[in-house]
Amino acid sequence: MNIPGFLISLLLTLSVSAAYGDYAVVPNDVYNSYTHFLNKRSALNITDYSGSHTNRDVVETIIWQQALKKGGYDKTINIEALDISYSRVILEIKHGTIAAFANSVWLDDIEDYENYKDLFYITEPVIPEHKFYAGFYTTPDRVSQIKIKDKEGISNYKFSCNRHWKKDNQLLEHLNADCMFSNTWEAMVNKLKNKHADMVLAPFQASKDMSLIAFGEILVPLPNVKTSLPGKRVFIISKKSRNGEALFKALNKGIKLMNKEGLIEKAYEQSGFYNHKTKEWKLID
Repeated sequence: MNIPGFLISLLLTLSVSAAYGDYAVVPNDVYNSYTHFLNKRSALNITDYSGSHTNRDVVETIIWQQALKKGGYDKTINIEALDISYSRVILEIKHGTIAAFANSVWLDDIEDYENYKDLFYITEPVIPEHKFYAGFYTTPDRVSQIKIKDKEGISNYKFSCNRHWKKDNQLLEHLNADCMFSNTWEAMVNKLKNKHADMVLAPFQASKDMSLIAFGEILVPLPNVKTSLPGKRVFIISKKSRNGEALFKALNKGIKLMNKEGLIEKAYEQSGFYNHKTKEWKLID
């Protein structure tokens, strides 16, 4: 019998986690950036969130662990890499196959589940309403060719979109964007690489030109324009997890403390996600 690669990866992850204690998962590409950023340092000792390989997902993985510690959780926490999509990880947490996700999710996506309060522990927002800005990212050779000054210009170009990213798709539909859909971030980037699409929505980065590198491709934002995704982002933990309640209580307490101390704001700023360079850029919404 052939076992799907996803199940093999998931089973291996769970077997490791069972041996070493509590765990949370992140996608493979996030884990790779996270380990490069840490460079053998402990996530609990990070006080400067800037530097090579930083981004929103990386600092959230660190925030997740630091919040647990601040909230009084003193057991071993393992961050595991998994080849898994955003929508799939939420589904697995719902079923209790995965205990927790060390990256934030849209609160709206969780509230879409019937009886969601019986399925998920949901933390205080780490990204509050009206704080998630995104750029229109493209390949460097296309920047001078793409002309967008307002909402009306959006429909002249094709966007590389992910059929599982409901929040992004709702915004793009509102902007009258023409989408080419994929199932994974890598496939989305490949559509830009192969000139099948013109742009993709992506968070701003900490690099000097706010460029991001994805699967070997450099993407840069169109200058002077940005957009905003409405909604709050939270961490979730499965209510079927063995230590779910204890994890949640500590994580939520730690998030409140880190917010009070300004540490979450600092992390997002130093990662480039909250980016002062785009403060005066025109908002297209």
